Amino acid sequence: MRAVLDANVYVSALLKPEGTPGRIVDRFLRFAAFEIVLSPAIADEVLRTLGYSKLGRYIRPGVLPREWFGGIVALALVIAGDRQIPPLCRDPD
Repeated sequence: MRAVLDANVYVSALLKPEGTPGRIVDRFLRFAAFEIVLSPAIADEVLRTLGYSKLGRYIRPGVLPREWFGGIVALALVIAGDRQIPPLCRDPD
């Protein structure tokens, strides 16, 4: 099975590993229970968000956010991401 996870899922998994996003990412990392499909746009958004200084106080000691996400990227199927998908909702927010 393949899954595309939103940038918010990765950030939430890092900040609260015991939550649902954290358990999803843990299953991917520990058991390879599914394959993550990742676009460069999602990866850029995650890295940009992880660079926010205000997140630092919520990250567990000893965890390096960029290295943590880099491990996920190394195991994921990274696609070109050049195909635009129309939004499902007319509301831009």
